[in-house]
Amino acid sequence: METEPDQASGFTGQDDNGDEEAEIGAKLTSGCFQHRVTVYGRHEVLEKAITALKNGVIDECHSIVITEFEDVISRLPKRCKRDLRQKAREEDVGLDLSKQGTITLKGFSTDVIKMHTEVSKVLQDRLKDEHKMDRAEMTSRNVQWCYLSVTGKQEPFVKMANYDIETAFQSKKSSVSFTHKNMQAEIIFDVKKVTFVKTGL
Repeated sequence: METEPDQASGFTGQDDNGDEEAEIGAKLTSGCFQHRVTVYGRHEVLEKAITALKNGVIDECHSIVITEFEDVISRLPKRCKRDLRQKAREEDVGLDLSKQGTITLKGFSTDVIKMHTEVSKVLQDRLKDEHKMDRAEMTSRNVQWCYLSVTGKQEPFVKMANYDIETAFQSKKSSVSFTHKNMQAEIIFDVKKVTFVKTGL
């Protein structure tokens, strides 16, 4: 911990007993961010006060190392990492991605626990998406759904849309909504009709 003696006008002088008062600014590191705390008081109690503050911060700070999603963490895209860092700043939690396949959270226990829940949800969603992409890849090798464009040409649906369509068809659903090339679409199987919401095709 670094302390910086810093006298300020109006806060430094002598009390009625002749004891000199002083102001000391201290940078307290909570394991994630530095916070500047200014303490006013007599010289003989300032060191005890600063020590008590430091120990209090240390006692309240905790860290969690997330490793159970090592493969998913290693493949996180830059945008996802940026969003996690932004969320961590909002929660006043330190988030470290420097170690391959590991996310370390540091801060006050309640903040860290809340952020851990957020990170776990993101990683679980990413894992589900990856599994779905794997299944979509396998499906596309055996089945390919297409639609007729306005020019009468058969156009294949992208792999994820193809998977959603085939899954719904095998489940004997009457219709299915999905995304194709950033367009919302719906297929009604009985009439063999596809509608693109944004374009009206």
